[in-house]
Amino acid sequence: MEFIKNFLNTKAAPILINPSVLLVLIVMAMLLFAWAIKRDKNILLTVALWFFLVEIIVGILYSIYWAPRPADKIPAMQAEIVELKTVLNKEVQAKIAYEAINKLKKTQAELQQSSAAEKEFEQFLGMIGEANAGDPTKQYAAGLRYMSGGAHLKKNTEQALIWIKRAGSRGYKDALYYLGRYYQSGKDLDSQKYSCYWMSLAASQRHEKATVEAQRLCAALPKNAQEAIRSNVAEWKPIK
Repeated sequence: MEFIKNFLNTKAAPILINPSVLLVLIVMAMLLFAWAIKRDKNILLTVALWFFLVEIIVGILYSIYWAPRPADKIPAMQAEIVELKTVLNKEVQAKIAYEAINKLKKTQAELQQSSAAEKEFEQFLGMIGEANAGDPTKQYAAGLRYMSGGAHLKKNTEQALIWIKRAGSRGYKDALYYLGRYYQSGKDLDSQKYSCYWMSLAASQRHEKATVEAQRLCAALPKNAQEAIRSNVAEWKPIK
């Protein structure tokens, strides 16, 4: 019995007592047994019987010592379940941590953006104060801010034109040139007149691009309109 147990623990045992191999060997033993009976060979019959008995014994031993039992798989299955739970918990924790980090980053970005917007709006309020004091550069900058909108500030074209015209009335050439370009987009005669007038004022203040633009814009107007605008530009004086 000890010899058999030792054999079952060898590397060859799984092959020799594999159920499929045992089945083939048993079938071969039965065929040998049938052939011995048919030939009336006592020696062969004896060999076949012993071979058949050996296979039956080996099969029984296999079922006792080697064949896996469901109960034997429970510890391994439990260990696998524990491992899977551990992996799953790590993945869940990693996902929670990832979402938390993204949430924190988003909150941080929003706070930074809000802080930047508040800072920008505070700068705008300071600029409005200087614009009210009569600084044409700040008036023009305020007009551009209203024209585009921004942090805590809605776009307001009407308010933008008020500030830009205030800057232009003080002889700020960039503001005058901007007004000439702004009214240039209009297709009606009044818009064309305004464009020619403001661009001509910018040219009178020696804006580098305004002279050529004013000639082109005013040339499209009727002669009487050109003369009226030329007269108004000659009489215009910036506010000090």
